[in-house]
Amino acid sequence: MSAAIDLWPCDRCGAPGVRNVGTRGYCWSHSGELFARFTTFTGMPGIGLPTGVADAPGVGRVRCSACEATWIGAPGESCDWCRRHVERLQRHEAEMVLTPPDGPDEAAMVSWAQRMHTAVSVGLVTIEQARHAYDKAVRHAA
Repeated sequence: MSAAIDLWPCDRCGAPGVRNVGTRGYCWSHSGELFARFTTFTGMPGIGLPTGVADAPGVGRVRCSACEATWIGAPGESCDWCRRHVERLQRHEAEMVLTPPDGPDEAAMVSWAQRMHTAVSVGLVTIEQARHAYDKAVRHAA
């Protein structure tokens, strides 16, 4: 059972609040202005920005700041389409980095190992996945 959240009135206009951020309350319109700034400096996938008027307290039609998708939700919610797109892209990138170069070229193998090292360091693939792919490629080349 979750406790009800006490929403503060908007600090800018005094309208009923739909979101508390930090020590301030934000109404439907002003929360959109706030979250529009978030996507500018974070580079994160899209979030919902309010369009029109709220249908219910804190909920209404929002538009993704990145892909223009629309849904019924709260300002600042992550866009499911963008999130799924990023996940698909990460799976594709992991698959690509784990694919060995064509042929037994030593320089290409060294470059590939360096790319896998980078992929491991940023969390795109695990060290076990990289080792498995490298060992398999070395066995195949031998």
